[in-house]
Amino acid sequence: MVPEKTANRPSPFRSSPTAPEASQALLSKNIGAQLEIAPAAQIIVDKSRGRLAISSTRLVYPLPLGIYVAKGNTELAEAIKAALATLKATANMPR
Repeated sequence: MVPEKTANRPSPFRSSPTAPEASQALLSKNIGAQLEIAPAAQIIVDKSRGRLAISSTRLVYPLPLGIYVAKGNTELAEAIKAALATLKATANMPR
């Protein structure tokens, strides 16, 4: 539902094909905010040299990420599994 007084105005939300395009729109003040996955958001902020900052204090959309290993590379797959098991057992990491 849209309030009647704003029903005929365009949505304030826009979609950009890429994160860099959205960041440029943000820097040029063509948009007011950018929604991005946490790892990418941190990279964007780091590359902005102080011009952008992360304003949220929690994840808006927590997303699981996958780690892909070439088929047949069982040595690497097992090493990753062991490292993740160690992290889960010793760090403050969701289980």
